[in-house]
Amino acid sequence: SVIRDHIEEEIMRRREGPLDSNETIVTQTPGHYIRGPKINIHVFKSGDVDLIGTYLDKELDKLQRENVLTPLNTAVIRDRGRLNKMVTIKVAKYWNGRSADNIHLLYGSHISSGEWPAVIGIVKFGHLTDLPGLYLTMSRARVYCTVLLYPHPNITLEEMERLLSGDFKHCANIK
Repeated sequence: SVIRDHIEEEIMRRREGPLDSNETIVTQTPGHYIRGPKINIHVFKSGDVDLIGTYLDKELDKLQRENVLTPLNTAVIRDRGRLNKMVTIKVAKYWNGRSADNIHLLYGSHISSGEWPAVIGIVKFGHLTDLPGLYLTMSRARVYCTVLLYPHPNITLEEMERLLSGDFKHCANIK
């Protein structure tokens, strides 16, 4: 896929030598392409819990209005950072009166083989090592995908934009 090719190019271009023995880039079978939606990525200047929570509410409201929040249709994928409690509370609000199967609340490390029609990812980003996790989150969606991307501490918006530049922009609407 275009995203994967860009990630591999960026990792190799920015390295100062060959991969270490404990580093790998997952291979993809030739001819296999991840098909899915054009991804919406909202890049935040900081990890402002309230602001990111507002965007999460907007995304969940949109999916609910469009009747996407039906059993097994939506995954909210987050990291184990400081936004975890807010994300859990927001998603629990949508579970109220429904089966917990309506929205899967998952950690990024638990999604390698899952697929859902709709995915909302809340991802901390700022280093090349974050690209595989971002790619994995986006590749789980089949119809609808939004990623709320916030920076690691001490990472500037310009550094994040540089990591997201190039071919990656052909695969996503970055706001």
